[in-house]
This record gives sequence, C-alpha cells and structure tokens, in this order.
Amino acid sequence: MSAGWSDDGPAIGSLFSGFGGLDLGVQAVLGGTVAWHVENDPDASAVLSHRFPGVPNLGDIAAVDWEQVERVAVLLGGFPCQDLSAAGKRAGLRPDNRSGMWSQMVYAASILRPRLIIAENVRGLLSARAHSQVEP
Repeated sequence: MSAGWSDDGPAIGSLFSGFGGLDLGVQAVLGGTVAWHVENDPDASAVLSHRFPGVPNLGDIAAVDWEQVERVAVLLGGFPCQDLSAAGKRAGLRPDNRSGMWSQMVYAASILRPRLIIAENVRGLLSARAHSQVEP
C-alpha cells in the first residue's frame, strides 16, 4: 500500500475543518479515517472533538510544521469563502484577506504530497479576482 492508504481506506488530513461536515462526507465515500484536523475556532474544535474522538487538532494552520505532520493519502479543506462569496465583499484571492488562506493549503500539500486533494468553496471562486503574485 502507498503512504497513507491501508486496507481500511485512506488516511485523511482535514484543513479548515469547521464542524467536520466535509470530513464526514469524504469518509462516507472513500472510507478511511481522519488522521488529524486543522481548525482554530474554539466552538468548531469542540464539535470536532466530539465527532472525532481522539483525532488531534493541529490548531492554527499558519503555525503547523508540515514536516512533522503524519502523511496522508487525502488532503481536504474548505478554505474561507468570505472574500469570494456573492454575499461577501468579492475581494478575491489576496494574501491580505481570509480567502487568501488558500495558499496555506497549497503549502501543506507541497510538503505532504497526498494522492488526492479535495478543495471545497463557493461558486464565486470561479470568477474571483486573483492576486497577480500568487505563491504558497
């Protein structure tokens, strides 16, 4: 088996985990287990610890040392949408706003090298303005 994949399915890493809805959906389709979460909101973290007992929450995505994190086969996340949504300011993908945190997901993926990446966001992502110097 390849790294992060067993007979029970893939090891899943969850970024911007929220209350774990995307995690549950991916588990229902692919099987496997959630190896860790990355969520810094205290209320969402409390729900995650109830839904996924024993699964570590790595906290603030900007503070994670990805070289030290367990490798996973599937990396998923729904990065902040406030600057992309039609209900928001439509500021786009910029490093100085919340939606710009997508670059943290790209950086994590560049270190972890999962077999599958699942990124979830609003339809406005497809028409959002992007920063001209986008880098992880």
